[in-house]
Amino acid sequence: MTWIPVTEEIPEFGICVLVALKSGLITVAYLKDIEGKKAWQLYGPIQDYFDLKTEAVTDWQYLPKPPKQK
Repeated sequence: MTWIPVTEEIPEFGICVLVALKSGLITVAYLKDIEGKKAWQLYGPIQDYFDLKTEAVTDWQYLPKPPKQK
């Protein structure tokens, strides 16, 4: 998988993707529409610790496919 800079392309709304934050942290997030504006929403409890107004998403990539069940 390849990292995609948000300056070049963004994912569709509501699709969970891996994101790289300005600080170097990598986590899962999705893009949502808030009153006509695009906003990133971190997935899970990590959202309580980061303010995405100051902690910008720089790059993203699709999540890998899950493993096949045996």
